Amino acid sequence: MSDQSHLTHSLLHVLQQGARLIERLPPGLYAQAPVPLSNAGVGAHLRHCLDFVRALVEGLPKQRIDYDSRQRDPAIEEDPEVALEALSGLCERIASLSTAQLDFERQVRVRQDAPADVPEESCWVRSSVGREFGLVMSHTIHHYALIAMTLRHFGVDPGAEFGVAPSTLAYWRQEERCVPLVG
Repeated sequence: MSDQSHLTHSLLHVLQQGARLIERLPPGLYAQAPVPLSNAGVGAHLRHCLDFVRALVEGLPKQRIDYDSRQRDPAIEEDPEVALEALSGLCERIASLSTAQLDFERQVRVRQDAPADVPEESCWVRSSVGREFGLVMSHTIHHYALIAMTLRHFGVDPGAEFGVAPSTLAYWRQEERCVPLVG
């Protein structure tokens, strides 16, 4: 498997994992925040992840990925059906990326967490398509870990592997131990 197909497949797998989780959530839990632990519930974290995926996919043709100017669609945070539709659409877009767009060595310009008082053009840094795919996948997995903690706070088991990095899962399998995090 090439690097391109491996990372593309991995990101799609992670997004589909999120969709499967949403489909089995109890009604009303999707948008509920675990106050006072956080003001962000499952929906807010998922929307944030999808914003990053969308920025990546939309930025590839222009070779300019702007994580700072995200759409932040509140409907994705509040309605699991809207979130599932957005997830499906992004998976389709990723699957349809051209070979040229998936040249992981190709250089791109990226803007993320730019200070408000700095001119926009001075906030772009060089990166590569492969680096950005890795970043978006890692970012999503880490937010999934927050989603998992939120769900456990509400007494819902997301599964022992949800929000766990692939390298950690491989280590657990190698060590023949998968430590469930629910009691």
